[in-house]
Amino acid sequence: NVIKEESHHIHFVLCLRQDEVQRVLQVTPEIETLFPLRADFPDLEVDKITEMVKRDISSRGLKLQEDALSELSSYIESYTASMTSKTPNAYLAQYISNNAVVNQAVRLSQNPLEQGPADPKHITPADFSPQTINPKTRPEVLKEAEEELSKLIGMKKVKEILEQLEAVQYARKEAGIPCNDETDTLHMVFKGHPGTGKTTVAEIVAKLLYGLGYLKTGQFITASREDLIGPYVGHSEMRTNNVIKSALGGVLFIDEAYHLAPQSGVGESFSEAVLTTLVEKMELHRKDLVVILAGYPKQMDHLLNTNPGLKSRFPHHLMFDTFSKSELNDIAYSMLSGVPYTISDSIKEKITNVTSCLPSANTEGARGIRNLVQQVTLNHSKRMKKLGRKPTVEELKTLSHEDFANIDNQEKVNSEVRRHVL
Repeated sequence: NVIKEESHHIHFVLCLRQDEVQRVLQVTPEIETLFPLRADFPDLEVDKITEMVKRDISSRGLKLQEDALSELSSYIESYTASMTSKTPNAYLAQYISNNAVVNQAVRLSQNPLEQGPADPKHITPADFSPQTINPKTRPEVLKEAEEELSKLIGMKKVKEILEQLEAVQYARKEAGIPCNDETDTLHMVFKGHPGTGKTTVAEIVAKLLYGLGYLKTGQFITASREDLIGPYVGHSEMRTNNVIKSALGGVLFIDEAYHLAPQSGVGESFSEAVLTTLVEKMELHRKDLVVILAGYPKQMDHLLNTNPGLKSRFPHHLMFDTFSKSELNDIAYSMLSGVPYTISDSIKEKITNVTSCLPSANTEGARGIRNLVQQVTLNHSKRMKKLGRKPTVEELKTLSHEDFANIDNQEKVNSEVRRHVL
């Protein structure tokens, strides 16, 4: 209506991606008559984007080494091929330039003096590699992930499954078989209540797969329903595509994924659009992406049955059991020791008394323990401040029963747990 009323006074220019034009026309057919003039801007060729990157790097006072040109062109070709019709063109040039500068800074900071000083004005082929930004080698990342996994409290079944997957990937690597060939899919579903370690394990999975060479970069990207579902037609596909782009080469972790299940009524088509796009892109990027969906067991089963292609894309299902009281105590000891505090037997007894007040139906798990530890730490800090003098090292490292003063009452603890659960 505004366009019709103001067309004699204002010139309107509508900018859309080529893949969005048909969707807009389906929703508002009048658009075609209101905008009679149309200009199509084709995607930039690889050589044009390469020239833009060279200009941008030069404007920063840097020089592109001759042998870096082929690496740059190959990177652009592979990137634009994976993005199909949604190539970001000039934005891609800026993205590559920024990454190259960051990678160069990391490389220079790691250059041992005994090898001679690196030229701070040159961008090398290594600076276009996404792996340069991770200062640790793959074996170092793998060892770190294995240590983190072994230190996790409980989760026996989860550890066994991940160790089996790691053994298979390692055997394939040793046999010269590509870790991420066409037949190898590692998309996963994590089922369990909140506070059972799903996010922590997902982060470790990203490190494990990067260390084994399955993933190119190993970044860990989290997303929720709000990140994927848009307010208008076409926005959900765009948001989902953007999130997937950011996760390419790593792990995309969608927590509380059951919220993506289509519900009859408003927003049903938007949820379906997200799931359809997710399935499509998982197939397209199956060698360059691992997707992990997480949530309550029953709700996750319902989600997987709402889309015909969704269930078959996730061959690995991991169940995260609720922590036992003993395991919750061990988690509390571990968290407090890492602050670090000295955990005396009397403090262990106090922790046991507090966690015993948690109802058996508690679904907060380690998250509830983390809240408890944060409150204890805060109480300890307040107590140190009240001393009126500089505390000794021993006092800073020693907890007192006073630090549990406002959380060892059963009613208070139960009330806090119910508040979180509800």
